[in-house]
Amino acid sequence: MSCSNGQVANQTTFNNAFVSRTVDTSTVGKLDLLNGAAVSGPTIANIQRELNALASFLGAATGAVYNVTPVWTNADVGSPTDDVKDRADSLTAEFNPTSGHDHDGVNSKAVAAASITGVRLRGSLVRGVNQSAVTGSTKIVTTDMTGKTASSGTTVKGVVVTAPDNKVAMRERATAGFSDLITDTLGNEVFGRITESAGVWTLSFFVLIGVTETAFALSAQDFSWYYQELYNPITDAPVYSEILSVPSDNATQDVENATAALAGKVTLQGTASADIAAAGTSGTATGEVANRDHTHKGVASLAKTAGTALFGAVTLTEGAGISITQVGNALTLAATSSGGGGSLQWVEGPSAAPLPETTAQGDQVYQYLAGGGQDLFALVRVPNGYTAGSQIRMRALAYAPGVAGNLLMLTQATLIRTGTDPVTSTTNQRTSTNTAFTVPGTANVPTAIVFDLSSATGQINAVAVAAGDLIRVRLYRDTDTLADDAALPVYGFEVSFT
Repeated sequence: MSCSNGQVANQTTFNNAFVSRTVDTSTVGKLDLLNGAAVSGPTIANIQRELNALASFLGAATGAVYNVTPVWTNADVGSPTDDVKDRADSLTAEFNPTSGHDHDGVNSKAVAAASITGVRLRGSLVRGVNQSAVTGSTKIVTTDMTGKTASSGTTVKGVVVTAPDNKVAMRERATAGFSDLITDTLGNEVFGRITESAGVWTLSFFVLIGVTETAFALSAQDFSWYYQELYNPITDAPVYSEILSVPSDNATQDVENATAALAGKVTLQGTASADIAAAGTSGTATGEVANRDHTHKGVASLAKTAGTALFGAVTLTEGAGISITQVGNALTLAATSSGGGGSLQWVEGPSAAPLPETTAQGDQVYQYLAGGGQDLFALVRVPNGYTAGSQIRMRALAYAPGVAGNLLMLTQATLIRTGTDPVTSTTNQRTSTNTAFTVPGTANVPTAIVFDLSSATGQINAVAVAAGDLIRVRLYRDTDTLADDAALPVYGFEVSFT
């Protein structure tokens, strides 16, 4: 693109030396854009190669019309006529943290449970294979545990084999159908611990003597047993729960008869002349209760023979009391309170439920997460001795790790009248009127909560509650300012009917 001295100044010389501005030009070699300005960026040494690279990067063919747009394979996002900028904007909108897609299988592919990581494991009570005629303080159960793996910590799925959480519940297998505690001669509960080493699973038996765990030898014992297994609640949660099979339904069988050396149930009979002179007399005592109060734990019964006197009043107390007063030969019973701590069987709701946890102290709690949306359900049967018109309340405890804020827990009580309402009824409901309370500044200090399941006159939705009715209780956390979990002890609930 130049000429030299001595050349003839004619058409041929100039056309060969310079690029024409009026006709198409074919040059030999290359044209460099050599702009020395700092803001222009690197030099482009080959313009054609740069244009080809841009076309390749954008997926466009060279030689197209000036306003060509891409041909998209699909229009799942954006439209078929998008240019590259429009399509990029559409993709960005899909991942907006507020208005983006939901992974619900409609506007995007649904998330598979197996693809979710970081899920907190949960524990399930699993029933082991029934054992027969076991003798000794240990039993190898390797065959019974076929297919099971041992959990080495809180983040590893499998059977819990590390103390203190490897405790195993044990129950008798009696022909009468009861599932009672197994006890030693002093009434101490026999329990087990499951361990695993090099593929060998061992079930060991113990009793608690004072605060000391002591090995215990069984003698031709038939029993059922229940161990704890950690699982991922999203991918491999158990279908059925064994929890209803563990407790005994036979309370009087579980409580041993008291002896001079063994605490247990006491029978009081007013049939003879001797007085019961001291509270807590063990065994079966015969005589008149002479104008004094006696406090007994466990199961007690009073029997009065016609023509004999039962003087004064006898009060049996275990948190709640029953006052039995004689007028002539008639005995009058009056409940001083009704209910009992830990008497409710909570069931997790069909949607979100609080997390069941075991604290470092061995307490079982439900963790209600901040923001609400979790439910527990329980059925409460109104006792036969309920006095119509009395208010029904539920008491509970709650605590938090010490974060400032107010906590609001509420109940929704649904009345199911015996002989009138189907169990699916939601006609008569009442939300408790308790208010939020300030969580103590000291971590894990429990606060008492009182939920009014009925009105002050014993009504739910202006319908009177009667003895024998059922009340379905929904326990949930409402909107509050506590920015942390709230723990409610599983066995810290009490329902009162007076």
